[in-house]
Amino acid sequence: MNRQILFLIAALTLAGQAACASNYSSLKEEVDSYAPSPQQLGLTGVPAAPSTPPASIAAAADFTAVSNHLRERGAQWQQTLEQADPTGSFIVPEAAIMLSVADAAEDPVAAGKALGNGFALQTLEALTLLRNPTIRAKQAEARADLEVFGQAEQIDAVLRSYRTLTATSMAGGGMSAPPDFPFPAILALKGQIVGEEVRAARERLEAARRDAVVAARAAYWELIYASQAADVTARMIALLDDLDHSVASRYESGKTSFQDLVRVRIEREKARELLRTLTEERANRAAEIRGLLALPSSIAVGAPGFRETWAAIPEQGRLETLALVRRQEVRAADAMVGRMERMLEMVETMTYPGFDLGLTPAAPGVVLPSAAGSGMGTAAASPGTGGGATQPSRPFFAADEAYVREIRQRIAALGNERDAVRAQTLVDVRNAWFAADRARREETLYAAKVLGLSQSALESSLQGYATGSVAFSDLLESYKGWLEANLARQRARVDIGIARAGLEAAVGVANLEGSGN
Repeated sequence: MNRQILFLIAALTLAGQAACASNYSSLKEEVDSYAPSPQQLGLTGVPAAPSTPPASIAAAADFTAVSNHLRERGAQWQQTLEQADPTGSFIVPEAAIMLSVADAAEDPVAAGKALGNGFALQTLEALTLLRNPTIRAKQAEARADLEVFGQAEQIDAVLRSYRTLTATSMAGGGMSAPPDFPFPAILALKGQIVGEEVRAARERLEAARRDAVVAARAAYWELIYASQAADVTARMIALLDDLDHSVASRYESGKTSFQDLVRVRIEREKARELLRTLTEERANRAAEIRGLLALPSSIAVGAPGFRETWAAIPEQGRLETLALVRRQEVRAADAMVGRMERMLEMVETMTYPGFDLGLTPAAPGVVLPSAAGSGMGTAAASPGTGGGATQPSRPFFAADEAYVREIRQRIAALGNERDAVRAQTLVDVRNAWFAADRARREETLYAAKVLGLSQSALESSLQGYATGSVAFSDLLESYKGWLEANLARQRARVDIGIARAGLEAAVGVANLEGSGN
């Protein structure tokens, strides 16, 4: 009996051992062949293969399109800086003239040759556009502003790359980054802001080109006046020399007094002093031209050629309308207002929620403001997610609201400044138009009437003095009147050129006849 019990116990033990061995083998095979499910992989931070393309692919496409657009806009602005735009530039010189002085851009000797005797105003304008230091400084500033296009796109591209690299770790920690961060719409607004900044810089560059060209024109016409006034004064000295010989002969014969001889010689010395002054004045104008072109003092400036081809001045009303569209200061003010308006739009886009009927679920990780508007520590439900899933809300700080109000006030201030610029532009056009019209009328007066009358008075006085019917004092006054009339006529001719340059500067267009107005 005891032997049977022992045999039964031994059989059960062997059977248990065999069963344990069998269970262990199957368990080992199951462990070795184990593979986690896609859902479990998602919990460990390794994303499962999606059945449909994620929203980030579309966002990436939008971001790429905006980036490409920014690059295209930057290239367009670069071309605008390199090539003058007839619709926006103050002056567009002829291509043949620019080609003829191309070597003078960096060669002072070539510039001096271009300024030889008889040089034209168009040549001086082309040299000014190529060599003026102020224009070059504004060109560098505009190119610097242009680089902001690349900065805006590159910074957001770096942020986007960083978001892609950190998306896995954020998901593993229970967080989700916005799939379209940085947002393409915000990048587009940044591009528009930069575009307005570049547009303002472009207008400042055009204002510098305008002021330099107008200064060159004024120096050109003053140089012409100094040369022509010197010629008139030299003729006056020759006439006084002849009169001195005549009075000296009459004095030797006892027909006149010594006082008359002295008065002639006094007027002649005064004319000689005026001639020396005009010679120095010419040197001053030549130095002014060299300063505008950044030329050394060793470069000589010849006598300019004079072409009296004055076109009719357009009526004041049409010039005022054109000035409000083309004046550089007005366009720059418009650009600054546009820049600030786009900044406000970007800040409001980042601060305030957009209009939403609540029918579209938010993308994972996109912050939804609270319904109450304050959003301080609350979470807004994402409609359509099921089960009342929520996204963390971005806290709304009072500083954001204050910043928005500040920008709105700055927009109002810039708008008022723009109105002031427009009003001053109309005043400048009126004053410049008046100066140009007066110079034209005065030149016509002296050319058509005063010069002829002064010449007749001089000839009549000479004949009367020879016969003794005209006193010497009247004869001398006739000489002085002839000199003053000729100098005034030359001054009026030059004032036409200077006043027209000022009128074109006030309007913002160099060629008023070819502007369509």
